[in-house]
Amino acid sequence: MPGLEICPSCDSTFVEALSSTRQKNGRLALELRCPECEARVCVTATDAQVVAYEELCDEGREAMKRAYDQCVAESMEALAGVLARALALDLVTADDFAGPLRSPIVRRLR
Repeated sequence: MPGLEICPSCDSTFVEALSSTRQKNGRLALELRCPECEARVCVTATDAQVVAYEELCDEGREAMKRAYDQCVAESMEALAGVLARALALDLVTADDFAGPLRSPIVRRLR
């Protein structure tokens, strides 16, 4: 049996566990779902298989978190660069930080 993370229909490696039930023989009955092809399958797995699956899920979660953190850092660096350029060109004034209720357009509408 391939790993629990592999979809038997499309070979995707993004299979997620929907539910689990401990059987009398000590094994786990799992309901798995593939988010790519929507296949659902019920399998019986050993504790070792479940532990290996959970470790892969943890690794994937950490990889996504690292990618997210990198995207956020790159975005913030780009925004800081734009702000630095705007400051250097004297395009930013105190009015830019006044907030929407203090802007001249909102005051005229009152």
